[in-house]
Amino acid sequence: MRRFAEDLIVARQPGTKLVTGDIVARTFDSEMIPLLLTDLIAPALQTHSNNISDRVDRLIRDGSGWAVHEIISVSINITRYNPLAGNSWMELPKPIRHKTYALLNIKNMNDDRCLEWALVAALERQRGFPRGNNRLRVGRYQKSSVKINMTGISTPTPISEIGKVEKLNDVSINVFGWDDGTILKGEPSKLNQGFYPIRLCQNPNSETCINILLGENDRTSHWVWIQDLSALLCGQSKNTHAKFCCVRCLRGFTRSDLLDNHERDCSKLQAQRTIMPDEVKQRDYPVGSIKQKKTTKEQLTLKFNSWRKTIKHPFTISADIECILVPREVDENGATVKISEHIPCTVSYKLNSHLAGFEDEAVVIFHGPKCVDEFLEALDLLYERLRPWMEMNEPMEKVDQATMDRLNAYPNCVICKRKLIEDKHLDHCHYTGKVLGYTHPLCNLERQTPKYLPIFFHNLKGYDSHMVIGGIADRVDDPWDINVIAKAMETYTAFSTKKFRFIDSCAHLNSSLEKLVSNLHSSGPGAFKPVEDFLQQKFGSVQPEKLRGVPLLLLQDLRDL
Repeated sequence: MRRFAEDLIVARQPGTKLVTGDIVARTFDSEMIPLLLTDLIAPALQTHSNNISDRVDRLIRDGSGWAVHEIISVSINITRYNPLAGNSWMELPKPIRHKTYALLNIKNMNDDRCLEWALVAALERQRGFPRGNNRLRVGRYQKSSVKINMTGISTPTPISEIGKVEKLNDVSINVFGWDDGTILKGEPSKLNQGFYPIRLCQNPNSETCINILLGENDRTSHWVWIQDLSALLCGQSKNTHAKFCCVRCLRGFTRSDLLDNHERDCSKLQAQRTIMPDEVKQRDYPVGSIKQKKTTKEQLTLKFNSWRKTIKHPFTISADIECILVPREVDENGATVKISEHIPCTVSYKLNSHLAGFEDEAVVIFHGPKCVDEFLEALDLLYERLRPWMEMNEPMEKVDQATMDRLNAYPNCVICKRKLIEDKHLDHCHYTGKVLGYTHPLCNLERQTPKYLPIFFHNLKGYDSHMVIGGIADRVDDPWDINVIAKAMETYTAFSTKKFRFIDSCAHLNSSLEKLVSNLHSSGPGAFKPVEDFLQQKFGSVQPEKLRGVPLLLLQDLRDL
């Protein structure tokens, strides 16, 4: 048996402004796969070739800025395939040797059928057989009425044949491994040791699944039945009570409903192992700085600290673009293909703010072939109008003794909600001067007035960005001043300039816009006050049967407006 991998070395030539003309070699290597039959060689070569071609295309398409210059070489690496397999009995590693209440290590000294005996023991438990004595001896399971069909299965049994065992015996098997730190750090480490999933069945959290451990040492490997996964993982946290464990990430929960909620998200991911940091490099702060070095516990604890992002922005803009579809015919490889060209015909926006004087801003609409340019010009004028407010820093209002007593009675920071220490600052709103409460010194520095306007489009990355990005590039002094968060070459989750930040609201919603609107429908037109005000002003009614106009989807020419 052999396993092979194919390496493709590609030279790339960047087409960016900062670097031009450079050629850099890039290697694309495919995943090694086992070949058990000569008939599988040709299909495997084709599969590897297709996978590497897809990766090259994806690199170019996803906005890397590089282009393929030439293929330098293609190589195929072949090595002997020695599959990992369970063997005869071995003593488990010392850190888990004492877990006899969770692991059943059957002593098959004279055969390589450890997987078979582990499955027999597991099925006896599921079928309610009495535990009895001599549970570690092979003789007990040789006489058992539970039989495992191992027809055509190798002994010792490799992981690659677990799927065959499942089909022959109508069982589900999860396979786990133990790492003493060598896999993660290259050497044994108590801090980095732990269990990890190797192979999971279709429904790994089912109660009928059989969990087995593949133990290894320098000489052999061995299948061990995991009698109780919760007991096996109890040492991973300070809570030593029984837990409901997720087999994908090996995280424990105190209640089954918490596990069910977690499983809905975790099932979308592949099996994984959680690794905690063991060291963090700290920076040296100048003498007198309010920022101090963290303790070891603080270093190893990941916490949210971007409190500036939780402070409400004084202004937001909601915008939308509508297009007409103009039929076009293009020639592709000698064939005529009918397409639809999307031409912007209407742009609207609404300024939203919690500040006094901005509550009743009207919806602004632009029509016609230059609607996008008019929209961007209106944004520039709006920014100049709002700039004094965004640069405002009203002095703090005078506070009476009763208010100070009330603020002093609150023990937590008004920004991060954590407990205050002796050093605390009185925080206030920079727009109104109103006192908000006490904060930590670092939290107080986070309350800075933003110098940009956030503009929300629903499905910006999938549609609206294509309509506005060109106009924005024409209006800035240098197109490279536009910062983008690119998901692909022509798909932007967000992009920003010095004045504006264009954001996709769809990326921040947990359901579709249609679903959210339907949830508000029962509240009546009042739930959509900006739309209600616009329809009342434009048409004199908010009743659908009284509204006039041409359905936008039927428009094919700007003259139809």
